[in-house]
Amino acid sequence: PIRRLGFQILGGAMIFTVITIFILVLLNKTFQKTYYLNEQLEKLNLQLQDENHHREMAELALKKSHDLLEKRVEERTLELRKNEEQLLHSQKLEAIGRLSGGIAHDFNHILCVINGYCDAALEEIKGNSELAGDISQILNASKRGASLTRQLLAFSRKQVLSPQVLYRHQKSLRYQ
Repeated sequence: PIRRLGFQILGGAMIFTVITIFILVLLNKTFQKTYYLNEQLEKLNLQLQDENHHREMAELALKKSHDLLEKRVEERTLELRKNEEQLLHSQKLEAIGRLSGGIAHDFNHILCVINGYCDAALEEIKGNSELAGDISQILNASKRGASLTRQLLAFSRKQVLSPQVLYRHQKSLRYQ
């Protein structure tokens, strides 16, 4: 019976030893797998940090490009507004030129009639010097008005003026 008990104890100890060895082998494999998984996790963590760094750099570059683009859009918008204001101003000046040209043209017709009647009246009253002086004053004022009218017409047509001195008794080639 003691032998049997010894074999049983020895058998139990062997089973315990085998189970302990089996558990140690399992623990060793578990630790190896844990170590391997830790290494893989560290590699993935480094890759993630690298990708985050690249993403942050790309975001920074994108923000710089966005800011530059916004600045260019703002500059071009201001330039377009300035050009639009210049165009409106130019259109207003052109309208004023057309209006002044139309008025000057009509006024020139009136002055031509006044000049014609003054010339005719001066021919008729050669002897009356007081009346001739008054008509001459009307004629001179009319000629000054005609000169202003030509300037307005030249402005409305954007022509360069070429003033010429004409004497009363000299006939222009234009009127012959």
